[in-house]
Amino acid sequence: MSHYPTEEWQPIKKAVIAFLQDHPSYAPMLLNTGQQQGKWTVIGYEQSITSGHIRLNISLEYEGQTYTSSWHMADKRERAKQLAQVDMLATIAGEENVTPAISATGSQESLSNGEQDT
Repeated sequence: MSHYPTEEWQPIKKAVIAFLQDHPSYAPMLLNTGQQQGKWTVIGYEQSITSGHIRLNISLEYEGQTYTSSWHMADKRERAKQLAQVDMLATIAGEENVTPAISATGSQESLSNGEQDT
């Protein structure tokens, strides 16, 4: 996936992902920047309510492949969205399992599917 030498960029990728884990509110900015530059296309978000919490994941297309993040749960929709975005950015960077995710199984009350905002 990467067009850069892996060894040289590895410490930078790890530092950026670590920063995003601590500050997920910056993930939308990075995701939007990549989308504006034509690097990837956000396909949409899938969201549900489970036990009174928002459960969310994101799908996008990058280099001809579709990627879907793990499910992330939070009290507020924006926080769940940010966690899913961090997960997606880490996947694109070749780093996986960087944020705690929940299983996609369980009861769902669908709220939206294919939403285009970020």
